Amino acid sequence: PLAWLYDHYVELASAALVLSVALSVGCYAASFRPGCMLARGGDSGNAVYDFFIGRPLNPRVGALDLKEFCELRPGLIGWVVLNLGMAAKQLQLHGEVSGSMVCVNAFQ
Repeated sequence: PLAWLYDHYVELASAALVLSVALSVGCYAASFRPGCMLARGGDSGNAVYDFFIGRPLNPRVGALDLKEFCELRPGLIGWVVLNLGMAAKQLQLHGEVSGSMVCVNAFQ
């Protein structure tokens, strides 16, 4: 099952890119609502700079803090799962996992 991640890596990366751009645009657009707390330096008046720096201070959907959710749990856990998927595919193709792959998975 983990080798599936290797086989569909491009699709997963593409979906992550589309989702991240949509979420970024949504957070930026939502930051123009009245009463939204803005990040320090994120309200310069330059739209490109503000978008890149991050205009909203703590973007939320209900009780879900988007900044914490996107930066911490899924990214770190997903990275480990992707590494394990790469090791599973290497085992499937070559019958063994290389030392460097073991090190990558052990040190993460």
